[in-house]
Amino acid sequence: MEYALTGNLLRAAFPFNLVLDQNMVLVDVGPGLQSLNKDMAPGSLASDWLTIRRPAISFDFPSLVENAGLAFLIECRAVDGLVLRGQVLHDPEQGVLFFLGAPQVANFSEMRALGLGLRDLPPHDSMGDMLVLLETKQAALVDAQNLAEKLTMKRKWFQALIAASSDIVGVIDRSGCVEYVSPGIEKLRGMTSEALVGESFIDWLHEEDAAALRAVLNNENWGPNARHHQLVRLQDCHGVSHTLDVSLRNMADHKYVGGIVINLSDVTDRLELRHQLLQVQRLDTLGQLAGGIAHDFNNLLFVIISYAALLKDAAEPESRDWEDLDEILQAANDASALTSQMLTFSRKQEVELSTLSFRSVVDEMMDMLVRLVGEKYKLSARTEGSMSLVSGDEAQLRQVLINVVVNAKDAMPEGGEIEIELADVEIEEERLDCLGSLVPPGDYVVCTVTDSGVGMSREVLERAFEPFYTTKGRGKGTGLGLATVYGMVAEHRGGIFVDTELGRGTRFSFWLPRSDAAPSGEAKAPSAFVPNLETERILVVDDSEAILKVVDRVLGQRGYEMHTASLPSAALEVVQGEPVDLMLVDILMPEMNGMQLVEKARALNPEIKVLMMTGYSTAGILEQVTEANLPVLWKPFTPETLIARVRGVLDGDVDQTPG
Repeated sequence: MEYALTGNLLRAAFPFNLVLDQNMVLVDVGPGLQSLNKDMAPGSLASDWLTIRRPAISFDFPSLVENAGLAFLIECRAVDGLVLRGQVLHDPEQGVLFFLGAPQVANFSEMRALGLGLRDLPPHDSMGDMLVLLETKQAALVDAQNLAEKLTMKRKWFQALIAASSDIVGVIDRSGCVEYVSPGIEKLRGMTSEALVGESFIDWLHEEDAAALRAVLNNENWGPNARHHQLVRLQDCHGVSHTLDVSLRNMADHKYVGGIVINLSDVTDRLELRHQLLQVQRLDTLGQLAGGIAHDFNNLLFVIISYAALLKDAAEPESRDWEDLDEILQAANDASALTSQMLTFSRKQEVELSTLSFRSVVDEMMDMLVRLVGEKYKLSARTEGSMSLVSGDEAQLRQVLINVVVNAKDAMPEGGEIEIELADVEIEEERLDCLGSLVPPGDYVVCTVTDSGVGMSREVLERAFEPFYTTKGRGKGTGLGLATVYGMVAEHRGGIFVDTELGRGTRFSFWLPRSDAAPSGEAKAPSAFVPNLETERILVVDDSEAILKVVDRVLGQRGYEMHTASLPSAALEVVQGEPVDLMLVDILMPEMNGMQLVEKARALNPEIKVLMMTGYSTAGILEQVTEANLPVLWKPFTPETLIARVRGVLDGDVDQTPG
């Protein structure tokens, strides 16, 4: 059918057009409507699809012709909610009505709900133009909102990251004034980061560190992008001193920063741990050195003591020679005690463990300790706080207590009070003592010695346990007192804690692990010496010719048949070729150690008895000696001790069946 308006033109200009005949039957349907609902096709009644909303007229051909030219709103059931707006035109020649319109929509959400787009609006439609403008603005607004959300998320992410960091980040100006500082500063300064803006960062620091930092900021040559790094000291809001690692970068010319970026890292604990590690390493190194010296020194002392004792026995009692030799022996014994302290410090001394009550040890020592400190000092003890037992070497524990009490006495040259207190303590978490040694969880007996003396500075305390370090002046101390305490307590798997301050005195505590074992019984008394029965054959093995000579002389005078060897290989030749009743063997020798020699010798002669001797030995070999149930004679020893121990082994007082 041909109309005044061609079909193609109608479809292009008005995709939602309708053509009705006089019977109100759809003659043509625009492509826009058909794309929404294919059932709305020519030949169907208009009333099946359309209802007039405006104007209020009847939906029939004459009424539509009469009101042609008005603005119509027609509800179309092709799609739920679709309302068409437009005009009705009459073509009298063809006897048809044209509805030229478009969907009525207020926004894009309605268009999308109907399945429509801008292409469905006629190009001359003012509402369409407005919607295009709105869509453009809405898209720009959505983009702006998305960008704002991203920026907000980034800012929150940055704030969370800075807040979670253990470091403190900030920006200061060239005078040190704070422009920004991260929330981590609040723990140090006790104020919010916002409240600190405008304060001088430099004023927070120790005056020496502040002067160094101020010199950098005032240096004209410290230009753009320049860096600086130093350690500074700062007291927090509680008066606790911290060491901070400070890094600065000059970004004053940066268009986004405009200041000097600072990064603060609290390295207080790290420096303390490093110091403790260096302290322990230094003590261990000195211990190794002390042990090595003690080995050779004990050999020399043994020779000196033995020959001096032999000469003294031959001298007239109370004569000048007798008195001189007595002084030599006394000095040698003092040197032996000093060497013993060195070995204890280095943990190379033999420990004879037993289960004992430390409370009983302290109570028994009180009279002696009172005499030791003298009348100027008031010494008291409170031991009722501990009923527990410890596993330890009683002689060493007595020495620990004596050394600590003497140290307390020396801290009060004008007199004062010393208190000894015992307590049972249980800890659930591991601790580091004042030397950085680990004290594991468990039950402990704690002995605390408190004095009212001068106290120690931090610098003195850091070196107090070093061997040969003393503050008592030349000739007034060996510097081995606390070093020995350190070695003995460490040997007992304990810990040392010191609370001290200049002018406030010192609280010295050493912790000993509790023991659940039954108390040890009394040691078996050695058998009496039986004279004139020394007819056995003895082989002495030591790499020191001086020791071989003196042992050969001392035992030879008692009637023993003596053989000596300076090398293990030579000793094995003697055992293979001669009957030997007892081997006196040094633990540390060239070619092989004493235990290896004993094993080879017993393979040749299973009945041979053994007495080991040493002035120093490693823990591994000592464990082998203990497992083999072999007795040890620690150098230096006197001729009387040598004779008695040899006799005891030969008489079977020592069971040598391997444990």
